[in-house]
Parts: sequence; C-alpha cells; structure tokens
Amino acid sequence: GAMAGADALRSLGDLRWAAGDLTGAAECYERVLKVTDAHRLCDGPEPAAILWRIARVECARGQFRSAAERLERADSMFRSSGTDRTHEAAKAKTQLGVARLEQGHIDQALQCFLAAQDVFKAHGMSTCLDAAEIQARLGQAYFLKGALDSAEVQLTEAWDAHEAAGATRRPQAAEILRLQGDLERQRGSFQGALEKYDQAAEVFRDTGCCGNNSAIVALIHKGDVLFQQGSLASAMAVLQEAWQNCHEHQLDRTPLGADVLRRKGNIYRYRDEDEQALTVLFRAQGLYAVAGMEQTRDAAETLRLIA
Repeated sequence: GAMAGADALRSLGDLRWAAGDLTGAAECYERVLKVTDAHRLCDGPEPAAILWRIARVECARGQFRSAAERLERADSMFRSSGTDRTHEAAKAKTQLGVARLEQGHIDQALQCFLAAQDVFKAHGMSTCLDAAEIQARLGQAYFLKGALDSAEVQLTEAWDAHEAAGATRRPQAAEILRLQGDLERQRGSFQGALEKYDQAAEVFRDTGCCGNNSAIVALIHKGDVLFQQGSLASAMAVLQEAWQNCHEHQLDRTPLGADVLRRKGNIYRYRDEDEQALTVLFRAQGLYAVAGMEQTRDAAETLRLIA
C-alpha cells in the first residue's frame, strides 16, 4: 500500500512539474524519497528515479552543483542495480547532461546525451518526444562547441518529431525554437533569430511557462540581438522583462538571474553609467560564484566588464 501511494505521489509530482509548480513537485518527490528510505530501498532504481526528478527541479532553480551531485548518485544507483539501460536511467542521464552543460562542461554533457540517446535507440524509441528532447540537447551542446551544422541536424530532427506528434505548442517545442534562434543569430541572420525568439515566447506565454528557464533565456538572447543591432533601449526593455520573470519565479538569485544582470551591466557600460554597471556586475559575479560557476565563460565575461 505504501509503495502504491508513493507511485501516486510521484505521478502527482510529475503533473506539478509539467504545470510549472516547482515547489509542489519537489514536495511530492521528497515525500516519495522518505517512503523508499523507510522501506530500505536506498540503492535501487526506485529512489534513483526520484533523485533525478529532484535534481531536475534543482536545475530549474539554477542549483546546478547540487543537482549534478544528486544525478551522479542516481546514475550510480541505476548502474549498480543493473537498470542503467532503462527509460528512467536514460532520462536521468539526460538531466545529468543538462546540469553539466549549465556548468560549462560541454564534452561531459555531450557524452551524457549520446549515452541516453543510445538507450532510446536500443529500445526502438528514437522518434518519441523524450528522444526528441535529447536531440534538442545534443543540438545545444554541438552549438556551444561551434559545430553548427551538427547542431542544425539535431534541432531539425527534434522539431520534426514534435510536428509529427502534433506537439509544437508545448514548452519543449518552444525550447527548440529558441535554440534555432541561437543558431540563426550565430550565422548572422538577426531577423531570423528575432522571429524564432518571438515564436518561442508566444508558445511559452500560451502554455503559462514564462518562468521557464528557456523562456527567460529566449528573452535574454533577444536582448542580445537587439543590442548587437544598436537598439539599446529595446534591449534593456527586454532584459527588464526577463528580470521581472526571474523575480516572480524566484530565479533572481540564480545563474540565470546573473545572466540578465551581466547584460544589463554591459548596456550601462555603453551608456557610461558606470556606477549602475558595477552594482549589477558585482552582483552577477557573486551569483556565479555561489553556483560554482567561476570557471565558465559567462563568469569570465563578467570579470572582463568589471575590470
């Protein structure tokens, strides 16, 4: 009876996660973890499945260091129990890749995504939406490595899978649009990038997910494009919207909030508003340090702007 109740709680946590209720999801998962501990299921696939879900919430909150530690533990539990080739283990591996990517460990993230993709292929599930999420993450990793053609292939296939499933109005599809916008921007197509970011923002709004990490990133990157076009006032307005969303969803003290502050600081610099620039830049630097992200390119750029 207790384990059946735990399964129901896990399902409720998943529903709350899908609805963007991070606190409610985390509460459900923590309660399930207590049940598995009480039944001495401390090292099997059951607690591992909960650990990676808790870590997913932590990633959404910008707590990448603790998420990575939890995900490493879950990965080890799946391996030791011989369940590392399951759907659950592959989703945990994908989430570990997300945490590593956010920490700036691109090659480690890429290995995680490829390992997860291999599991889905082995089970004949390479065209399902979970597999499409892995493709989107692979596209993101390849993009960050500068392999733009490989990134485009993965993102196109991920989008095609969503179109085939009639699922282009979900947050995961909006994330693909955002990544395609990044690709357009990198190739110098600013107008194409803005169109993708606006399409992504529309889906995020329609699904009530404006506080989603990727929704905020879409605004940040739109601000980047406007800045590159010389539209400083428009860029600042978009960044202010991103900051407001961070604040409303308790993300203003996370690396995502730091990303917004760093860009605001850059605009202040261009306006010769040095006092305001230094205020937000030092705050951004502190947030990166708390998250253990001092070695990332974003933190390095913040230090460059401060100097």
